[in-house]
Amino acid sequence: MAHPLVKSVKPERRIAGLGFRTGAGMGSLRAALDAALSAGLMQPGDLAALATPADKADAPAVLALAAGLGLPLVAVPLGLLAGQRAARPSAAVPTRYGERSVAEAAALAAGGPGAQLAVGRRVAGDGMATAAIATCFTDPLAAPLTTTVAIAENTGP
Repeated sequence: MAHPLVKSVKPERRIAGLGFRTGAGMGSLRAALDAALSAGLMQPGDLAALATPADKADAPAVLALAAGLGLPLVAVPLGLLAGQRAARPSAAVPTRYGERSVAEAAALAAGGPGAQLAVGRRVAGDGMATAAIATCFTDPLAAPLTTTVAIAENTGP
């Protein structure tokens, strides 16, 4: 029996948000992700999921990255990206994404209420992809956000 003063704490989960230009390859996505993981002193195994805007969730490079890492991919509705005020403004981001870091906004949105940015946007060396990591205490795959979030089931190893 646990001591009455010992409280059970839900384990934190980490979600990596990914932003990328059309034509970005898996190498660019992986380079951005590796930079974010390195900055947070993390490994790929520390992640619960990857997240990206819904309109890019079917891109072959992001699907291959998720499959290669054995992680689910959260397709974040565009309306949720714009609502992530904790994400840094970015002049390079199209209006449809809310003019804020797509990687940061995707990670925060997938993390749900209370998610916090653990690692800010990191950019791949070729400038084609960005990654950021959010920490949350909810399961991004079990709890709905404000709206339905589609989960792309990967069929990789």
